[in-house]
Amino acid sequence: MGLLKTVFEVNLQLFLKDRSTTLRSLLFFVIRDHLGTTPLKNLRSTLLQDLSRIWSTLSKPPGLEESKLEDYFDVAFVALPHKILQPERFISEVEKLGTRFREGYRDPKKSGLSLDEQSEPILLPEYHRRIPADGFSIYAQGIWDQIVNNKDLDLPTQQELLAQFRCDEISREVLVAFDEIIAPLENKQSEDVRAGNPTVIPELGQTINVARQDVLKNFDAEASRYHKGVYARKRAELADQVDSRLKQLFQRQLSAAHKSGVNQFSEAVSAA
Repeated sequence: MGLLKTVFEVNLQLFLKDRSTTLRSLLFFVIRDHLGTTPLKNLRSTLLQDLSRIWSTLSKPPGLEESKLEDYFDVAFVALPHKILQPERFISEVEKLGTRFREGYRDPKKSGLSLDEQSEPILLPEYHRRIPADGFSIYAQGIWDQIVNNKDLDLPTQQELLAQFRCDEISREVLVAFDEIIAPLENKQSEDVRAGNPTVIPELGQTINVARQDVLKNFDAEASRYHKGVYARKRAELADQVDSRLKQLFQRQLSAAHKSGVNQFSEAVSAA
């Protein structure tokens, strides 16, 4: 998604002028290893939301601030079965997908229907750039030169893109062990608060300190090998995420300790 955001921004700044004269493009998503547990319709909805969110965060050139993804792109989705678990179905669906790479046209009678119909052709006239085959290499080289030589673009290097992807992945992995320790404590606090009897959790401070040290140490062990600037930024993001959860635990512990102290004092005074 990070790479896709970069592609969108470059496309907007260099190649999209206005909605009326710009040729449309098709973003064709092939979702691999789809077991059918989650319907394609739901996956499609989730990905469209992600794409819209990316588009809303783009740095847009003057005059295109209010533009939307659908002004320039059509989006289509297809799912392929699991290659290992469903090999025969995978092969048949790939062959079926191959038949869709043919010229066709958009039937006005079918307007309103989604483009992910399993038999719809995907090489439509509105996506054609009118570039003859023997001129494609020169056309592609011209586009690439325009991207590389544009001084206004702040393109991340391949090294940075890899670091962003891996650091995000490592963050998710190390948070699994962190959750195993912290989630039960969060659940206990929530249950005690709902029951109207917040209690002090023994040795909470030591537990959350160790959990915090471990999650950052595990992140450092894997992520420190990647681009230093990206690693430092992602480490700070992880620390903020961890600290916000631990802060809530700590504040509830303080509240429980305060209430417990007041109750003990009241009972002692009453007894005296």
